[in-house]
Amino acid sequence: MSYKPPGLRGFAGVMGVSLLIGAVIGVAVAILEEGGNAFARLGILAVLVLGLAAILWISIRWWSRLDEAAREAHKWAWYWGGSGGAGVGFLAVAAATRFGQLDGSPVLASWTPAEAFYNGAMALMACQLVGYGLAWAVWWLQRR
Repeated sequence: MSYKPPGLRGFAGVMGVSLLIGAVIGVAVAILEEGGNAFARLGILAVLVLGLAAILWISIRWWSRLDEAAREAHKWAWYWGGSGGAGVGFLAVAAATRFGQLDGSPVLASWTPAEAFYNGAMALMACQLVGYGLAWAVWWLQRR
């Protein structure tokens, strides 16, 4: 395989394929959830594992084509931005639970424990990704 940095076109391709895989996973899970039986739950697990494997394969191929500067930007952004975002997310949840804001919310009161766990995990990941994106931009802006 020849070395060619991914560039904007490669990045758009990776993002497009990743979004397509995510959409396929979402549709498959929605269809399988209608079954509601043990077979459907195993099918959902299989779809999620296969989807994750596909995304990991794409990510490894993309990473192997990055130059050293781009790799350093991503590592630095994930360490500082992802960690900072996780800290902010944790503080938001801790503050909300300590100051009683969760009890008065009709939306939060309607969640099952499983939904609360899932939504909390998604919110924490969102905080990490926002922190990562900000840190990534800072890394590149500092080096321009």
